[in-house]
This record gives sequence, structure tokens and C-alpha cells, in this order.
Amino acid sequence: MNQLTPEEKRIVLFIRDFIETNKYAPSFREVATAMKKPLGSIINNRMKTIREKGYIGYVDRKSRALWLTEKGELL
Repeated sequence: MNQLTPEEKRIVLFIRDFIETNKYAPSFREVATAMKKPLGSIINNRMKTIREKGYIGYVDRKSRALWLTEKGELL
């Protein structure tokens, strides 16, 4: 299934808006804070699912190595 849940969509839109405003990607901690989620397995699992659905890409264990894919940019 490639459809985003409402929460996943909010995460992608937050990432998009953050990048547009700041000209760099948010950290996972900033995403977690914005979504009012604890940093850890919950946000990591959401981000992994969004990546598997093709909306974002990121490098594991590297700060701010997060980007929107073409699919994510079109959201």
C-alpha cells in the first residue's frame, strides 16, 4: 500500500515546509517535536514507512540527511 496515513502526510508536509523555510532538512528530533511524538522507535518507524512508500529518502544515523523524493514533492 502506497497511500499515506493522515499522520504520515502531516510528517511529509512538515518536512517540505521546513526545507522551504530553512533551506536544509529537519533532524528526526525536530520532526518528532513537531509531531508531538517521542524521539525513538515511534518516529523512526513512521519515517521508515514513509521512506518505503517512496515519499522521502534519508541516510541512517546521519544528521539532516533527509530529503523529499519527487513523489514527496508532488504531495
